Amino acid sequence: SREPRARGSVGVPSGGRAARWGFGVGRCSQLWRTDGGRDAGERFDLTAAQLVELGRMGEKSAQNLLAQLEKSKSQPLDRLLTALGIRQVGSATARDLTARFGTLDALMAAGEEDLAKVENVGPIVASAIIHWFAVEQNRTLLEKLRTAGLNFAAAQNAGEAGFFTG
Repeated sequence: SREPRARGSVGVPSGGRAARWGFGVGRCSQLWRTDGGRDAGERFDLTAAQLVELGRMGEKSAQNLLAQLEKSKSQPLDRLLTALGIRQVGSATARDLTARFGTLDALMAAGEEDLAKVENVGPIVASAIIHWFAVEQNRTLLEKLRTAGLNFAAAQNAGEAGFFTG
């Protein structure tokens, strides 16, 4: 089996995407080649011992990396959307989608008409989003991420609650 391409792949994210998962591109490639953590969902099941076995990483580094992974679970939903590598969805579009839909489940259920109501989302972007969620491998990844405890909902703004409407 081939190693996934680095750019835009959930298996081996690049640049900012790699940092959001707690792994650099080189470490992702190393995990892929050694059958550990083949996708982002599997990375949350890794142990310090498995990471140390990869080489070029001691126990302390492995513990630090696992701590980064744990911390990444609480990243805002828009950052998760960006890290997924959905074509045409960068950080600005991810923020707009999060503001409109509020949860990953609501976004997954959205149709083209719903997506078109989001600023800067036209038919090409809407099609890319719908296609990404339609791929079985991506749905499986999302279930792994959900099981791992990643944040699938937008944070509540403190200013939204507490208004008196009397």
